[in-house]
Amino acid sequence: MANGKLVSRVGSLAEAYLIGDMRLDRAGYLRIVSFTVEGSRFRNECMDRGSAVIVMPVDWDLGIVYLIVQPRPNKALVRDPQAAAALALTVTEGRCPGEISVPASAMHVIDCPAGMIDRGETPAAAAVREVLEETGFAIDEARLLPVSDHFTSVGGSSERHVCFIADVTGLKPAARADGDGDERIETRAFAFAEASDMLKDGRCDTGSLALMLRELKIREYERFLGPK
Repeated sequence: MANGKLVSRVGSLAEAYLIGDMRLDRAGYLRIVSFTVEGSRFRNECMDRGSAVIVMPVDWDLGIVYLIVQPRPNKALVRDPQAAAALALTVTEGRCPGEISVPASAMHVIDCPAGMIDRGETPAAAAVREVLEETGFAIDEARLLPVSDHFTSVGGSSERHVCFIADVTGLKPAARADGDGDERIETRAFAFAEASDMLKDGRCDTGSLALMLRELKIREYERFLGPK
């Protein structure tokens, strides 16, 4: 049970909950399962696609963080007016025929290297693999600094993000990373100050990047206060 002083209450929390009648409502990459929870009037739905690692490569000596730029079509469905209108039509009518030209600015996302954790793979092993695939840095698990292990949207998804800072101080990335065979990615180097500015100038589109940039500031401050 959660600690802290009780301030208010809506309904009542139980000591245990009965989950039952679990069904696979949609198969595929974005699996949807539904189930009952004792005391709830409605069936619960959960998107279950597995969990992912988020990794921020950092060179502490140079004061550089390495981030990636890649197209994320889902961003355009919100940022681009035509794409947003097409989404709205699809939701109401079931389909939007035709094609839409979307500018790169509405599609490109700056983020940390990230990827799904394969079945049987540890988060640390996945982090090492993703950093190599997406940035070309060959690291080992000893260079990973744990940051957090959290749910991304626990009201509708079981996905966790396991986050690390990767210490790449003294390393050089390969000129061309391999990716996973179906990715378009650019790796870019940012000075700490410029990376921090992304939190204020609108270039930070994802919660994972916001979390990691704030963690970077904390770690940088701790290093500054550490033993000289």
